[in-house]
Amino acid sequence: MKPKKLISRANDEINRQKNAALDELKKEVANFSLQIAEKLVGKALESSDAQKALIADQLGRLDNQQKASA
Repeated sequence: MKPKKLISRANDEINRQKNAALDELKKEVANFSLQIAEKLVGKALESSDAQKALIADQLGRLDNQQKASA
């Protein structure tokens, strides 16, 4: 295999793993945010799926802004 092709494949794999790690981190941040909000309010939030969707949407917007500024 040619060195340039090997480097390109390695970079692609690094980017895939980086993106997967970022996606997982975003999910964890959303879950932690909900847990903190629940504790602050003193009761479980109703419709946690809707709350998770809202947080995921906001994180997606932040991600898009970050990509646009990179």
